[in-house]
Amino acid sequence: MLLGALLGAAGAASLAEEPEARPPTPAVPLDRLLRLPESMERAAPEPRRGGFSRSEWGARFREAREELVAARKGLEQVQRELEVEAGGASNWQVTAPGQQAPSENSPVSYRLTQEIRRRREGVEASERRLQSLIVEANLAGVPEDWRS
Repeated sequence: MLLGALLGAAGAASLAEEPEARPPTPAVPLDRLLRLPESMERAAPEPRRGGFSRSEWGARFREAREELVAARKGLEQVQRELEVEAGGASNWQVTAPGQQAPSENSPVSYRLTQEIRRRREGVEASERRLQSLIVEANLAGVPEDWRS
């Protein structure tokens, strides 16, 4: 057993004397050493402004603009429906003596005028929402390219 220990120690000493053959270390440019590793760059959190990331700001603006477009289209649709129902009569239509001109509150058009009023309020509310979002983004310092 003593002989095995001596042979093991002699083998270890001879290994320590021989340098290991290592492959040469590649040269790394200085600018690469001064940056985070690529794995860390990908894991870096997305920058935020006003509590929201770029994608979140974009989604909020897209949603507000889509809501406004939908509200305007709805208003136009009801206005066309009223025109069709009124038969293309203008406000200046002349009536026979003793007859009243069709009023805006006639039973035929009352429902549509109320719908138009409601749709206009919807358009105004959508415009206010978009405007307040623009103000919020301005106060948070959100860049223009984040708003699309």
